[in-house]
Amino acid sequence: MYDKRKNFLYIGQKLPSLNEYVSKNRAHPQVGARFKRETDETIRMWVNACVAQGDLHPISSPCEIVIDFYEGNNRRDVDNVQSATKYILDALQEAGILPNDNQKWVKQIFHRVLHNVAGACVYVYLIEDAHIALTVQENDS
Repeated sequence: MYDKRKNFLYIGQKLPSLNEYVSKNRAHPQVGARFKRETDETIRMWVNACVAQGDLHPISSPCEIVIDFYEGNNRRDVDNVQSATKYILDALQEAGILPNDNQKWVKQIFHRVLHNVAGACVYVYLIEDAHIALTVQENDS
């Protein structure tokens, strides 16, 4: 169990999917680059707000990350929703919250895509020195 209030990022909006990013790049590489840059800037805005509120701070040891994507409906594929992880980690690294997003600092990432009728948002939990275990139970049929 981890304390969700200890070190987290709240993003109060839906993040773009992989399909949106691919579509922008197909239109023109510069359009795709601008789209990525604007998405990174949006996430950095949320990072700065969470840092200012004291909810988010730089890590000093390797961590595991739990990302809860709350979707307003079930229209987007799970893999497309989870692709926003790239934007999130890049923004956290640029803001100095993560020293690097390589395997030395980010040991594991766990995703959940959940339904929220109130609207889309994302919670990102940075859990230092964590050892989150995933147990899969085999059915003997």
